[in-house]
Amino acid sequence: MDSLIFEGLSDDNKKIFLKSFKKKEIKKDEIIKNENDKLEKAFFLIEGEVEVKKEFSGANMQICNIKAEEDIFFSITCMLDNGKSLTTIVAKKKSVIMEISKKELINFCQINPTVGIKILENINKLLSKIIRKNDNKISKMYNTLEEVL
Repeated sequence: MDSLIFEGLSDDNKKIFLKSFKKKEIKKDEIIKNENDKLEKAFFLIEGEVEVKKEFSGANMQICNIKAEEDIFFSITCMLDNGKSLTTIVAKKKSVIMEISKKELINFCQINPTVGIKILENINKLLSKIIRKNDNKISKMYNTLEEVL
């Protein structure tokens, strides 16, 4: 895994951190999380492929597919703020995920403060990257709307 969350970590520190995750096998069509679920977990997809769905006007619309090789750490906001999930994630084929709860992340950071601070900095960078990307999308949508009106 080469996710931004591991940036600046030695291989040993990465291995130690990954021990905080629980590995789970997911069957094809199994739901990993539902939109509006409250959960305190984040996930890595390490094998397989998942579909991300969002409800629009009573129908579940596909937003995207995520393949394991994309190294995406998803549901970070749910893990951090205990908020409701904004999407549903379903396995498109047999998959393997690694999940970590907020409690496990905090426990790891308390036991390994130097590495924990680096991981929290990386999570901050990752969330900032997502916010900037979404800000750009909103700006483009606003400009398009202005042109149409």
